[in-house]
Amino acid sequence: MSSNPIDSSTEPITDPWSGWQERRAGRNPDAPYFGVGHPGVYWLNLRTGPGRSGEIGLSSLEWIGNHYRPIGSAAGPSTERHWKTLRRWVAKVAVRIPRSGDLAGTGAEIFAFPHALAAIRNGTTRDPNPF
Repeated sequence: MSSNPIDSSTEPITDPWSGWQERRAGRNPDAPYFGVGHPGVYWLNLRTGPGRSGEIGLSSLEWIGNHYRPIGSAAGPSTERHWKTLRRWVAKVAVRIPRSGDLAGTGAEIFAFPHALAAIRNGTTRDPNPF
């Protein structure tokens, strides 16, 4: 017999929430709340191919930061240091440009890496939305 309870069980679990005790209610009262996501996770949404009309897709690199620190789910110091180092690297390698319109226009809010920036300067349009 296995010491792993999953290996030894042969009966289907008819009610997976039986015995569940909610520590903190979530937004949806009909679904269990497992808490916020891990504060050390980054998301990379990469758009590698041309968009609907051949434009450069808008990729993103995201981190929730310490949004959930007030409820006890803070990122570790190493995550904060890594994020700051990553931001500095992006600022060194890429150029901050407006999401749309003239490159010399106002509202520079996104970073274009060298290959994408060269394509934009050569007339390739950019998709202002990441999805």
